[in-house]
Amino acid sequence: MNKTLVITGAGGFIGRRLSCRAIANGWRVVAISRKDLSGEETFQSCELRQVNSLSVEQLVDAFQDADTVVHAAAYIPQAFGSPSDTRHLFEANTIGTSNAIAAARSNNVKRFVYLSTLGNGGIFKVNPEEIITEGSALQPAGSASDYLISKIAGEMIVESSGSGGVMSTCTIRLASVYGPGMSAEHLVSKWLRQSLQQRGLVVHNGGLNSTNLVYIDDVVDSILRACSLRDNGVFHLASNHTIRIKDVAQQIIKVTNANISQLEIEEKKTPASPQIRYDIRKAEKFLRWCPRDLTSGLIESFKTIAEL
Repeated sequence: MNKTLVITGAGGFIGRRLSCRAIANGWRVVAISRKDLSGEETFQSCELRQVNSLSVEQLVDAFQDADTVVHAAAYIPQAFGSPSDTRHLFEANTIGTSNAIAAARSNNVKRFVYLSTLGNGGIFKVNPEEIITEGSALQPAGSASDYLISKIAGEMIVESSGSGGVMSTCTIRLASVYGPGMSAEHLVSKWLRQSLQQRGLVVHNGGLNSTNLVYIDDVVDSILRACSLRDNGVFHLASNHTIRIKDVAQQIIKVTNANISQLEIEEKKTPASPQIRYDIRKAEKFLRWCPRDLTSGLIESFKTIAEL
């Protein structure tokens, strides 16, 4: 009998891709979402549950027979810094995680994998000379601090639940995930579409702000490997290199064969964000993490957008 994998947040970018990949890898998948996913081709081979993560009772029922849970459900506001989002953030990302842990324990789930964030380095107390490890000091800052704190609180709940119990747990902190199926609001998606339409790309602040991009299929493969481990702890899924935004734009123009004159780099107005380096050796060792280069990932992403 195939092992059962329950995926919360299955209707999201990562959840959808993970559901498909898990089915292909022989899992019985129970896909959980707040919205109705029935009728969607992506989930034809999955068992679907429409669940509110704030209801422990609904989660307990949905987690029945689960061997492993991947908790991908999260609330990410469209714009950070709004006081009206604070309550929703902590309900969805902290209380929702606590409820998922309680439901997993109630069903004697053996493995719980929590998807968190690297927040573009915003969760850490950053020293430019320091390579960020899984044990680096946490100090959320910036406009996204409420979101980051809500995710870190979830990490703490997961970590405490995995110590000394039957259920093993791990947290996977993700860099910025891109690839087929990403939101139209993702910067990579926006620029690929604009290049396809021969529209200009506008890069703010001199293009000096940094990001760390990882391709969706690399991410879901490592998540599935984490499902088969018994080790507790934290893993970083990030690229070997943080990249300046202007370099992302230039690579997109190259991949799409767009006219270089379409790139407009506005003058620098604020200090550039630091180029943070992450230690990914633990993920390389235990999850066989091997992030592909940005060019090949952009090519695959562009193919999907061009076919739409």
